[in-house]
Amino acid sequence: MGLCANPAAEMAEPYFSQNSESYWFCIRSKPRREKVAVASLQAKGFITFFPVFEEIKPDRHRAIRPLFPNYIFVYYSPDQYWANAAKLKGVSRILTYYPAESSFPQPSLVKNSLIEDIKRMCGEIGKSQNSYNKINVGTKVRITKGPFKHLEGVCLSKVDAGQRVRLLLSIFQRETEATFYVSDLEVV
Repeated sequence: MGLCANPAAEMAEPYFSQNSESYWFCIRSKPRREKVAVASLQAKGFITFFPVFEEIKPDRHRAIRPLFPNYIFVYYSPDQYWANAAKLKGVSRILTYYPAESSFPQPSLVKNSLIEDIKRMCGEIGKSQNSYNKINVGTKVRITKGPFKHLEGVCLSKVDAGQRVRLLLSIFQRETEATFYVSDLEVV
């Protein structure tokens, strides 16, 4: 499974016409029932996005974790009655608000641009995981962020599973060891 992916299927393009800005709404699932909620929403024709990431534990065990535990994004279509989503298996409630001019709740909408940013961020998570797999002891890397940007070093060891590595840097004519996040490095 890819990082930050919809566990049931890749996100399909909506079949209905879109305005200049499309929206999503957010559903809170019952605890640890996100996959059940996604499956029941998709079975009823809702388009969902459930971002997840892969966590690698120190014992090299891999676990898929939700980026936002208990929250699922659902594409908002005026053609679908959104309140029906609250009655589906695995769904706890829909995040709503009461507009000033109405006594009926409306879904709290999330702009499509924010969802695209989350997808882009998820891609960055995937890139850093791929970088971690490419960085081995002895690999020469360049720091891409922070005060040590553009410095190069050699990997001494992997510290956190999938998160950080220990580098040997040459700073002020001295060899210095430091730990950096893999997302801040690139292989030279």
